[in-house]
Amino acid sequence: MNPATETAVEFKTYEDLAQRLEYAVLRPDFTDEEVSDGIQRGQTAGVACITVRPSDLDFAVRMLSGTPILPASTAGYPEGGQTTGVKLYEARDLIRRGAKEIETVPNLGKLLSRQFQHVETELLQMGRSCLEAGVTLKVILDHPRLTEDLKVIGMKICKRCEVTFVSLPAADLLLGKRVLKDVCRMKVSSGVTTLDEVLAACAGGAERLHVEDPIALLAEWRARLDAQRAASDAEPPLTN
Repeated sequence: MNPATETAVEFKTYEDLAQRLEYAVLRPDFTDEEVSDGIQRGQTAGVACITVRPSDLDFAVRMLSGTPILPASTAGYPEGGQTTGVKLYEARDLIRRGAKEIETVPNLGKLLSRQFQHVETELLQMGRSCLEAGVTLKVILDHPRLTEDLKVIGMKICKRCEVTFVSLPAADLLLGKRVLKDVCRMKVSSGVTTLDEVLAACAGGAERLHVEDPIALLAEWRARLDAQRAASDAEPPLTN
């Protein structure tokens, strides 16, 4: 069976898919007005969480107050080159400001240099801070210089550090499923743009997906659900 078809059967409502999606408002040149517009787009779509720059988190928390959408931000972003102390301060500051999810990047240079103890010590401390606060920690392992063996090592480190989500390209879902073994959940960070690609990724084990245009994608999903309902209603009743 086509993975997209299989997942479409499992997902019965608009919300079933919307709650798998994430929307990011992270461009460094966004103005306050553009950040507000971006958050509004995510709200209109009804996604699971909206990720903003750390400097915009207070505003996002206020804007999303009273909604089921989780405010999220980043620490050690985009390539993880900050010191461990700085990353820990960033994470704790975001927690204090109301972040419900934090996305971080392991130190790319240290990972490529195979200094795995440094990477693990850093993520272990961040993981504990988030766990104690009831905040979701997501670790990004999506960089073109990461070889398969480094991704596997990175995933094993995440398993030991109480990371909630590992963020991977769609092409790495099979690898992630084999290595993570349901200890960490999987998020697709890149490689999905169409509705069928999103549904196939969900069938492959992705529980969250970053998408660039959730409104358009979910409008297509709603139209597909309506078409399925119309087709079901048009079927003649069974007779003996």
